Amino acid sequence: MSLTDDQNKTIEEKVKKMVDDMGKGLATKSEFIDGMKKAIGFEHEKMEATETTLKETQGQVVDLEKELILMRKQLKSLIATGMSSSRSYKGFLSIEEAKNFGLFAMSIAGNKKARTALEKSGIEVKAMGDGNESGNFLVPDDFYNSLIVMMDRCGVYRSDARPWPMSRDNGSAPILTKGGSVYCPGAGVAATPSDLTFGMVQLNALKLLVYMLINNELDEDAAIAIGPIVAQDMIRAFTRTEDKNGFMGDGTASYFGTVGIIQSIYRVNTTVADNKGLHVQGTPGAWSDIAMSDILSLLGMLPDFAEEGNNANFYCNKNFYYTVLLNLALSLGGANATEAIVGLTGREPVFMGHKVKFVSSMPKVKPAADHCPLLLGDLSLTCYLGDRREVTIEQSKEAAFANDQTAVRGSERIAQAVFGHKTVDEDGNNAAGATVGLWADIG
Repeated sequence: MSLTDDQNKTIEEKVKKMVDDMGKGLATKSEFIDGMKKAIGFEHEKMEATETTLKETQGQVVDLEKELILMRKQLKSLIATGMSSSRSYKGFLSIEEAKNFGLFAMSIAGNKKARTALEKSGIEVKAMGDGNESGNFLVPDDFYNSLIVMMDRCGVYRSDARPWPMSRDNGSAPILTKGGSVYCPGAGVAATPSDLTFGMVQLNALKLLVYMLINNELDEDAAIAIGPIVAQDMIRAFTRTEDKNGFMGDGTASYFGTVGIIQSIYRVNTTVADNKGLHVQGTPGAWSDIAMSDILSLLGMLPDFAEEGNNANFYCNKNFYYTVLLNLALSLGGANATEAIVGLTGREPVFMGHKVKFVSSMPKVKPAADHCPLLLGDLSLTCYLGDRREVTIEQSKEAAFANDQTAVRGSERIAQAVFGHKTVDEDGNNAAGATVGLWADIG
């Protein structure tokens, strides 16, 4: 970069002054030379500083141009999606988050372009351990809010059970088995202390896995579709298993050794007529023989403490609700029918003042043996969901190498345990717990 006219003029003036000083004997030859170097050097420093500032400005202009291009793309995307980037999208908080999760799924499948695009969005793909191409990856924190929302939305057991953090695979959680007693001491008489008695419920964490294959040739444009598919399928698989084990588990290998709510209530007394937590269908036979009196008896069996806070819900298969409960409500007419219809309009079924939550693993049609198609209770007082480890994703290119696919495996470590399936009355006898059930007698 050459000197400007003003800089050249300034140097000339300084040189002229130094020549005059040397002619008058006010400066030596060496002082003249040093002065020349300083004058020229100072102007060169100003010139270099100006050049540096110019380069920085040019760089900022380039960055602004890049941001403008990105903004134009985002605006185009907003217009194409009806200005809906801030709306939820298939369980995600926004379309952008759905796309980013798709990029994450593709990046762990070995798609380097997807990984680069994800990192440009400020989301880092972290490996567990050495971070090899075939390794384990932690789901970024950016997606946990949406994943948790989807898990709670899909999983009835997960959303209603009492959560319990676990620091190791095997542990225990407390349950209150005996509360305080009330006394009325006289003046000057010390109060009688109550001994709170706690029991412990064992929590053994299980590792649940979801295994799927992703094509390696998928490009970045497919991310917005891949994100919801992978996330929802994974979450649906986890929560379906949690519901199946938590409600229907009988302790066998089919349920990974888990004993669920129905079996826990049944095992208190297998003579169901004497079981305080089960009401036996009054008229044996089909589901159509279940009467409103059976439902009212179930409501009457539920302990008062289980209805505090309005957390007691009905739990059944969707088909049981429409073919039995809704039929009973509509047959009564009047206020009960209106209540059922209002519940349907609000997308939240209700029956006799209680929410009805659908559990797909509970009986859909009448089985060939006696069974429990309906539960009523507060699951937060009935069962635990132990959380040992958050969702992680593992991948391997070798597993499906021949098909040019990457094997992706999601996993979580949880424990499920039922503790509130029975209580003890004042005489020490078994009594109904925080959840009770209707026992369908096939006759």
